[in-house]
Amino acid sequence: FGIDLAQVIATSHFAEVFRLGLVSAEEPGLQVCSMKVWPPTEGDGNSRAFSGDGVAYLYQLVPGLAEHSFGIECARRAGLDAVSLRRASEILAALEKGAPVPPPPDGVCAVGAARAAEQTSDLHGLHDVIIARLCATDT
Repeated sequence: FGIDLAQVIATSHFAEVFRLGLVSAEEPGLQVCSMKVWPPTEGDGNSRAFSGDGVAYLYQLVPGLAEHSFGIECARRAGLDAVSLRRASEILAALEKGAPVPPPPDGVCAVGAARAAEQTSDLHGLHDVIIARLCATDT
């Protein structure tokens, strides 16, 4: 570029920001790298031997996007509770399918989601009333 640019290291376990097109890996001045892992493979006892029952982290920075987000595995290893891990898995599965994220089935988040849906429904009803009244005045 011919000018001094800021050098930044940013990390994320959310590889989907690229796959969903929220950030382009082709942005000028952006170099995308990922940490190399040895993912678990069904029927391959060797891959699990290094890490118990998940991925093996190789601690190598390599050019390009990660093939898969292992953020849930990182969270599991960090001790995140099973309910949060299950919810994160549901959200990730929906994103990977391009499907709407389902509302949480139970817990505090479910109560909050239900309340937000109710408020949104109430607002739509209010919008309809206001629009009807405005349309009635347009003669």
